[in-house]
Formats: sequence, C-alpha cells, structure tokens
Amino acid sequence: MPHPLDGCRAKFQRAEETLDHLSREIAAFLNQEPPLYTITKEHQGNGFEYAFIAHGDQEPPLRFAVLAGKIIHHMRSSLDHLIHALVVQAGQTPTKQHQFPICTTPEAFKDACKRGWIEGVGKTAKELIKSVQPFTTPTPDDTVLSVVKYDNVDKHRLLVVVTTVVQLGNTNIGVNHEIAA
Repeated sequence: MPHPLDGCRAKFQRAEETLDHLSREIAAFLNQEPPLYTITKEHQGNGFEYAFIAHGDQEPPLRFAVLAGKIIHHMRSSLDHLIHALVVQAGQTPTKQHQFPICTTPEAFKDACKRGWIEGVGKTAKELIKSVQPFTTPTPDDTVLSVVKYDNVDKHRLLVVVTTVVQLGNTNIGVNHEIAA
C-alpha cells in the first residue's frame, strides 16, 4: 500500500531531477568556446555590495524557461499533495478546496482557513503550515512565496531563466560595531 506522502515526494523528486537536468544543460551552454558571455563586477549601494552582470549577444535557449517552469510547478504541486496527505492522515476526505496556503498576511491565512484550504489537517500540522507562511518572516521572498509567484508567472508567460534559475546572493562585508553590555 502506498504511503500517503508518496505523491508529494514524487512531485518534489521530479522537480529535483528536472533541476539537475537543467543545470547540466545550462553548464553545457555556458561552457561553449568561445565564451558566449563576459562577466563584469559593479559596485552597489555603499560599496560593500557588488552586482555581477553577464554581457553577451546570444539569448539562452527557450527550453531553459520551459524546464524552469516545470521545476517550479512540481514544487508548488508537491505542497498541495502534502495537504492532501495530511487530510488523509487525519482520517478526513480531501476536497477541491484543499491546497497549501501561501499567505503574506495573517488575515489572508485566516481567510484561507475559512475557505477550507487546510480543513481537516491535524492541529500540529496546521501550526507547522502557519509557521512557514511568508508573513512570519521579515524576508517573505525567501520563503515558499517565491514558488507561488514564479508558478503564477509561468502560467501566463515563460519565466525569465536568468533571474529565476540562477540566483547569485549578495555578500555584505562590514564590521559590527555593536558592543555587548
């Protein structure tokens, strides 16, 4: 008998497989000779932050955007499969309303609960779902919110691969002058 989380795991595993495949394709594309792009470094803000800018004449293959969209959709779908599994685990019957809420305000989360999105999941599961909501952190774009944003973009137009698949973080270099009392 299948485990209730098998669907969720399968969707997430497929996202990982597609990401590995896309990463290999991007590496092959970028490692062509002669190089397709040059990278320049530009100072940002207070001089301790840098932006690395790629310059080149050739657009990345459209296929990259298609694969990126599949990755994002599998990730979003795996969250909905998780809710389905949690409802079943609690001895309830899933409905069309069940889905993983991704809310930017406490009010939106309450509204999603009223709509039945997580109706029937256990109390501990509901608390955990609430704890990972974008409104619980000062940096909501570093949460599952980015998954739903990109999934919604991909439904209507292809993703811009350069900004969605490869994200370079910024590094802040500075001195902490705070003295503990």
